[in-house]
Amino acid sequence: MSLKDEKLMFEKKRKIAYITINNPNKKNAIELPMIHKFLEYLDEVENNPRIRCLVIKSSGNDVFSAGWDLAIFEPGKTENIKTLLNDGARISKKIHLLKKPVITQIQGSAVGTGTIIALASDFRIVANKKDLFFQLPELIIGPGIFPATGPTVGAVKILGHTRVMDMLLTGRRVVLEEFNSWGAISRIIDPAEDLESAVESFANDLSKRPAELLILTKNAINRMSMRLLNEFYNLENEMGRYYFDGLEGKKRQEINQFLEKLDKKYSTVT
Repeated sequence: MSLKDEKLMFEKKRKIAYITINNPNKKNAIELPMIHKFLEYLDEVENNPRIRCLVIKSSGNDVFSAGWDLAIFEPGKTENIKTLLNDGARISKKIHLLKKPVITQIQGSAVGTGTIIALASDFRIVANKKDLFFQLPELIIGPGIFPATGPTVGAVKILGHTRVMDMLLTGRRVVLEEFNSWGAISRIIDPAEDLESAVESFANDLSKRPAELLILTKNAINRMSMRLLNEFYNLENEMGRYYFDGLEGKKRQEINQFLEKLDKKYSTVT
């Protein structure tokens, strides 16, 4: 299999690393085998002192990513759900907490995990296309899926409480103009054909900054803007496990008791 045939690709150009989602036959959905490869590449970026910043992008012109491959959620796939909650959830968290700046290059619509990856990144650079939209459709897919792999944490930080409620509870598509009005976009590139060169130029400029200053500044901002990042990711994941245990018919606490337990556990975090 050639590099171009791989569904997740990694390359380094000077001080910049690129992760490319390359699954156009499934609208750049992320399949289960891609999860550990994604985590491996993020670790490489974190631990390689020569890399100053990361660009996450995808193949094709129409869709950035359709999110998780829905085959993961087919009935009876208990092990898939365990992998998703244990490892899939770590992708957005690692992007969010990566010491080095992360740029998401968005040439098409971002759905589910596509939006989550964008919101977990530090910069969202987007092609100016009228039909491009962002969507968190977890609650309206089939019987519904609890958003347990990062959407609440990154979205609350970037968009705020009211807009996250809007996106997650309705599952509606938010077009680029509206998403930009929410302060969620770093740069809109017009014409759209200039997106790749604009991102490369932006990343090159970032990579000229002293590595230590990039790390310290990004991490100061992260801690100031959301002091309890780790706890919020844990809270989201606990709720996800509770929901999926119910789907599998496992015995659970009554929901009000479960929420009271979480109130006590997380209200004591300081």
